Amino acid sequence: MLSVIKTEFQKIKRYHILLIGIIGMACSPLLQLFSQAAMSEEYKNPHFDFEALVNATIWGNATIFMPVLITLIGGYLINREYVDDTLKNVLLVPFSFRRFLTGKLAVIGLLAVIMGVYSVVVTLIVGICAGLPDKTVPVLLRGLFQMTGLSVGVFIVVLPIIILCSQRQGSFMSGSVVAFIAGYCCMFFKEGLLREVYPFSAALTMIGFDTADWAGTEGKGNVLLGGLSLGVMLLISLLLLCTAKSPETANQKKKSRKGSILLRSAQRGQLALVLVFACSVLLTGCSKDAVLDQYNHVLQAAGDVTLTGSFSLTGKRTYGDDHYTGSYTADYKDFSKTEYLFGGTSIEREKGNDIAVSCDLEVTSGTAQVFWLFGSDDPVILLDTEGSHTETLTLPAGGNYIGITGKDFTGHLELTIE
Repeated sequence: MLSVIKTEFQKIKRYHILLIGIIGMACSPLLQLFSQAAMSEEYKNPHFDFEALVNATIWGNATIFMPVLITLIGGYLINREYVDDTLKNVLLVPFSFRRFLTGKLAVIGLLAVIMGVYSVVVTLIVGICAGLPDKTVPVLLRGLFQMTGLSVGVFIVVLPIIILCSQRQGSFMSGSVVAFIAGYCCMFFKEGLLREVYPFSAALTMIGFDTADWAGTEGKGNVLLGGLSLGVMLLISLLLLCTAKSPETANQKKKSRKGSILLRSAQRGQLALVLVFACSVLLTGCSKDAVLDQYNHVLQAAGDVTLTGSFSLTGKRTYGDDHYTGSYTADYKDFSKTEYLFGGTSIEREKGNDIAVSCDLEVTSGTAQVFWLFGSDDPVILLDTEGSHTETLTLPAGGNYIGITGKDFTGHLELTIE
């Protein structure tokens, strides 16, 4: 097992996903500090010192950052074996899928602990730079104990999600969303048995964190019930691990199909949505109207992140009333990638949900597909042969993107959306 863990850490050095973890964990104390300036006077903490920053960071990590980032990084490390088409090679040698998964989970657990320690270091740096008082050794040691303990507790809680998502390629992004929602729901369980046994609340209970100032609870929770809750999560994870079977898709040849390129880019958009919304929630507090308002703005911003930038486009794009409409003209030569041309992720488009799409495609060589991608479904191919196509689309709520994907494509595209 040690050789497996060593090998995994050697592979991790090549992955940029760790940069997301580094940035994400650094955002937690920074946003807690900035939120004090953004809050109205009645909600500000008049005695916001280093201890208050540590406590605020622990709460932010427990409800938002750690659930998302541990699930995201863990799922990504497993998903890379699918994407790189290496899992089928691993399983050809006397190496079972369960042993493979156990090694991955052990590495993820170690990374979770490292994230906890890193969060304490960043919190200390933020506290020093902000000039917060009472930066004492006891406060720092307590923060180190609670933060690392929390990272272990959160890892245990999201472990079943990671294992379940390991059974299917690309599903780790959905798992990250589930982990985010589950962590955020921690603030709604304020009292009673549900508060005692809810896994994320139990993780806070086990490290002795008082949630009274954050969720309006009374007391620090029942340690016995909290330990039992985490024990149940470990048992569920063990059962899932013991019953895990090698996915059939791991032994199949990767298909160069219409959704293969789209999935990675769409996942980046979902990631931006989750992280930006998490940050916005911290800055606006827990007001329902404020959260909904920020959510709508974040959805629109996430849509802009996913769209291919103007400098990266092959052709020339002109937007209409918003980023859902406009015109695009391009001449392609040996084009083998994906461009997201128009779209967004608004809950409700101001100009209505119906758009008229007209496209003309000329194919000299290679293949190309003009697609419509919405939600988590497979993309709808609007045009994949030379010719013209006109269609009126009714956009569902959430992400909607129209773009082109090609393989060794040489030709011409004209696209108009009104």
